[in-house]
Amino acid sequence: MTAYFLQGLASLLRLWYHESCRVFQDRLVNDEDRDWFDNLCKEKMKKDFQASVEEVINNDLILYGDFPVR
Repeated sequence: MTAYFLQGLASLLRLWYHESCRVFQDRLVNDEDRDWFDNLCKEKMKKDFQASVEEVINNDLILYGDFPVR
């Protein structure tokens, strides 16, 4: 991911949230733990970055991919 694709703090936090969920949350085995992790990420956004969770995670599908260009 390059700076070209990150348009401000919300974009960076959206990427961080996405990657955190894929690396950590996907490995949790029950809903209670997944909810705990989700709340932890959202609390970090509010407390450490003073970011609106609704602005960062706005119910849009979050997709990132690396596709080769010919």
